[in-house]
Amino acid sequence: MAEQSIVTLLSAALTPVIAVGAATVAYLNMRTAKHKIKIDLFEKRLKVYNNLKDLIDSLYVNVLPEDDPYLKYIDIAKEAQWLYDKPTIEWMDTNIGLKIRDMSIKHGEAEVAEDEAKRRVRGEMRELRTSLVQAEYTMRDVFSPFLKIHEQ
Repeated sequence: MAEQSIVTLLSAALTPVIAVGAATVAYLNMRTAKHKIKIDLFEKRLKVYNNLKDLIDSLYVNVLPEDDPYLKYIDIAKEAQWLYDKPTIEWMDTNIGLKIRDMSIKHGEAEVAEDEAKRRVRGEMRELRTSLVQAEYTMRDVFSPFLKIHEQ
């Protein structure tokens, strides 16, 4: 009889301990899941940022790569629209996307233009490349609020 009451007493005492342990494990799992979501979002945002920088760098090094850079920009922008806020996307389109589009158009014009017109168009492309590089310097400030993992 005494053994039975000891078992009953122990099982009654261990039940809350087990419940607290299970609650602690659940809480830690929840925190881990939230942290993983933040890291995944950070990695996706960083990928967009790096792809955009690489695209601008490739345009500065090459007059115009073989692949249409504006199509690459559109792919980057499609991904970015779900990861960044509207003002950031609008900045990206205005300061980078339109310039890349204009460079693609100017490149096509340069291929069919005569000497004097070709020089003028190439000068315009040079100006666009310079303004893209200037936008790249600003890009870090525009994107930096999204490229942080905040601990809470």
